[in-house]
Amino acid sequence: MDEAQMTRARERIGDSNHHRAMALRCAGCGANLEVEPDVDHLTCGYCRTQQEVVRRGGVVRLQKLEDAIALVQRGTDKTAAELAIPRLERELLEVDADRKRQIATPIRVPDRTKLANAVITMMIVSSVGFFSMIALMNKDVTSGFLIHFAWVVWLAGVVGSAGGWVFLRVLRRGDRDKAKAQRDAEINEAAASEVRRIREALAAARAVVGARG
Repeated sequence: MDEAQMTRARERIGDSNHHRAMALRCAGCGANLEVEPDVDHLTCGYCRTQQEVVRRGGVVRLQKLEDAIALVQRGTDKTAAELAIPRLERELLEVDADRKRQIATPIRVPDRTKLANAVITMMIVSSVGFFSMIALMNKDVTSGFLIHFAWVVWLAGVVGSAGGWVFLRVLRRGDRDKAKAQRDAEINEAAASEVRRIREALAAARAVVGARG
């Protein structure tokens, strides 16, 4: 036999070995299965377990398809978790910045219209009393009931309007402080709830990244 014939004979033997079925053990029930070299997926005829043919490092073995899918899923989850971590860390900072911005926003409270109108009325009374005194003094009326009445009206108007204005300011400040405290408590509670949610998601993502596949 010449060299060319020997080469062809070796190629035929190689092709025969290449197409020879492999004896592999089922990953589900352990039964011996004959697997063709070009097969990538199969179902065991005994236990009906779907399997993947894994070829790695010169070793061929069967692996449950659900295990292979789980490995892929873990890899996908890990990639998603790695991408989520910086996003969640940014969200934590954004929640805190938004909380501070809302708390710093001035708050408006309803006007105490009745009391404000009463103060305005007293200011008008004070003005009427004052101009009445001026008019009477221009007529050389410096004593008597009218001048005394005008003086009392002016004084009552001044005291009433000044006292009412101070009282109105105190009440409005109390209303504003109370409303602000209630609003800030609601803002802080909502922010704290959001922070808890983000931190839980962040912890879960870090656990996925740190878990071994």
